[in-house]
Amino acid sequence: MSSNRLDSIQVLRAIAAIAVVFFHTKTINLAPTYDFGNAWLNRVDPFNTGQCGVDIFFVISGFIMAMVTNGRHKRKGAFWDFLQKRFIRIIPPYWLWTLFLLFLFMLFPHLSKRTFECREAILSLLLVPYTPSMAEFSPILSVGWTLQYEIYFYALVGFGLFFPRKNFIVGMGIFFLMTTAFLPQRYGPLSRLMADTILWEFFAGVLLFELFKTGKSLPIKLSIVFSILAITAFYYFAEKAITSSRFIYWGIPALSLVASFISLEKKISLRIPNILVFLGDSSYTLYLCHIIILSAITRFFVLVGLNKTLPPDVIIILFTTISIICGCILYVISEKPILDYLMNKRIKYFAEYGR
Repeated sequence: MSSNRLDSIQVLRAIAAIAVVFFHTKTINLAPTYDFGNAWLNRVDPFNTGQCGVDIFFVISGFIMAMVTNGRHKRKGAFWDFLQKRFIRIIPPYWLWTLFLLFLFMLFPHLSKRTFECREAILSLLLVPYTPSMAEFSPILSVGWTLQYEIYFYALVGFGLFFPRKNFIVGMGIFFLMTTAFLPQRYGPLSRLMADTILWEFFAGVLLFELFKTGKSLPIKLSIVFSILAITAFYYFAEKAITSSRFIYWGIPALSLVASFISLEKKISLRIPNILVFLGDSSYTLYLCHIIILSAITRFFVLVGLNKTLPPDVIIILFTTISIICGCILYVISEKPILDYLMNKRIKYFAEYGR
């Protein structure tokens, strides 16, 4: 477990991102007269199981943050080093697509029913939870709601670097217990975030790494069984997960799935195809921009009349596929160059000036 790269995690990232794209594709109406509710895919999956991709992401995030901070606690400069790397990895791509969306709304105001205030734009860019001026989503780039949870978790992990590892893990568990059990959600967006039990998915990922760094892993047969049970639970408990305790009904299966994939990679030493690893690499860009891509494809299909000629199930599959391809292309031409540039700048700066 010394490596900071696990191909099985990249595969899971790809699966999680594609699941979210599939969910959003299934819930799109191309036109008032064309209802995806009639699609066979929506009839067999009425509660949109693809939303569970978020839960997989959160468990993975907890695991990776525990991995990259392992052995770094109470080290000089560890706090700023961690925050800088997280900022470079998460914020620039998010800003890119948020600003692009704001530009589209300014250029084509009819694309949105909302009137965005400057305050909302700033809070969205800073990923600060807020109540929007109109009864819609926040931040402006709707999928950014998960990044608000990520940033909150990163802040806790960064703060924990000032303490011994065991104290950090125990302290985080106690803190999550206190906030999710006793903090009222009625005090606004921030209190709702802090009191959300979905935060336990991050902590579950942290505990998973603590287990796996000892060399322990699931047997191959048990890993396969756990994977099958997790996928079954995602589907079977979809209605309960989106209406009650999401951590119990989807968080625990997500934890099982991540544990199973990591165990399988370790046990059978299977070389994962590069294309799957690449899909994992591009999953963040796909996740950020797929709503914009889907909107563009939707308008094009309505414009040329394909929404009335192709069956809804064909369109769902086609839209999902196009979104994945576009996400991969946009990753290569946007996220990857930005991250490479910023990381190289950071390396050169510390090489010249030190910490």
